[in-house]
Amino acid sequence: YETFQSTLTAQPKTLLGTMFQDRNKCMRHPINGNEYFFDRNSEAFYYIMEFYRTGKLNWSTESGRVTWKQLEEELDYFQIPFNRPTVICSSVLETIRTNFNNLISMFEELIISCCNYLITNIKLEIKDDYIHIIKDTSADRHYYDLQDLQTSCSSKFTYSKALVILNNMVNYIGDHLIIRFSDLGLKWKAGRNQYNDHLITISLSFENIYKCLNER
Repeated sequence: YETFQSTLTAQPKTLLGTMFQDRNKCMRHPINGNEYFFDRNSEAFYYIMEFYRTGKLNWSTESGRVTWKQLEEELDYFQIPFNRPTVICSSVLETIRTNFNNLISMFEELIISCCNYLITNIKLEIKDDYIHIIKDTSADRHYYDLQDLQTSCSSKFTYSKALVILNNMVNYIGDHLIIRFSDLGLKWKAGRNQYNDHLITISLSFENIYKCLNER
């Protein structure tokens, strides 16, 4: 890791902030010029450095790189003050926000794909381990249209995370998409089937687009 001395000394009450004060040169023992070695957890040190750069502990419960226990040990060693509930709560909120935004992006891309095929109505059946697009028998759609949409949805859909978001925020997602695609007169209907799977119907209108084309 590389950083500036001023980045470290901006946190003077921490170990590195104290060590790299000009008056504390006796505390520093470089191994090669300006290089210093700490026999500590290198993965966790990423979050230590991010703290010095941002002043925040940006640790995620889903990082998969470092457990909270490992990070806590490094924070204690480097004398970085922290509030455990605040850090964990912040991490959980960030995870929820990320999962919510990812699901929103999936629906937005699906709607854009529907526009490419001029599909005005699409129904999704979302189960525990896959997403199924129910064919609209009232519309004359080729199989490859649905197959393309099905593949696109499945590749972006993380089921366990998406289901948690849908179970709790399905109406918020609908409200967001209605505003986002207001020019298409988007309608969002969310419900459940007899197996308690999510059923979502998205309806679009291309009337405004046709009007714009005719006005040219």
